[in-house]
Amino acid sequence: MKKYYPKNGGANEDLVPLHGSIHLELPSISPASDPALVKDYFTRIITDLTSDETNQRRDARSRLSNYLSVLNNPSDIDILTDGLSEESYRTQLGIAVALNGLKNSIPLTDKIRSNLKDAASRLGDDTFQMNIQPLLE
Repeated sequence: MKKYYPKNGGANEDLVPLHGSIHLELPSISPASDPALVKDYFTRIITDLTSDETNQRRDARSRLSNYLSVLNNPSDIDILTDGLSEESYRTQLGIAVALNGLKNSIPLTDKIRSNLKDAASRLGDDTFQMNIQPLLE
């Protein structure tokens, strides 16, 4: 599956396929950013978590961790973890790695912890478990 991004980050420009050798810088975000930009940024990150390109998935995990840290909104984590156990392995791992990268800088609610425990009980993958266990302690 190919992913498409607006050329040069513009909203109304032609779409170009994003391959592993192409790197488009996304605009930085902040709590004061336009909500449409924040939503687009978030959507692109989630899309990139499932990329066929390993480097793109790893970059998306880092960007997701940064996104969550900058916006510091626990409801974003709630949205990410709601139904996590039903998501693809790549999405589950990406979210686990991103949350682990926060180093507990955002407190996790009981609901979030419950969602993470549910995902951990259904997925026996060692890499996923290694990233999720510190969040459950």
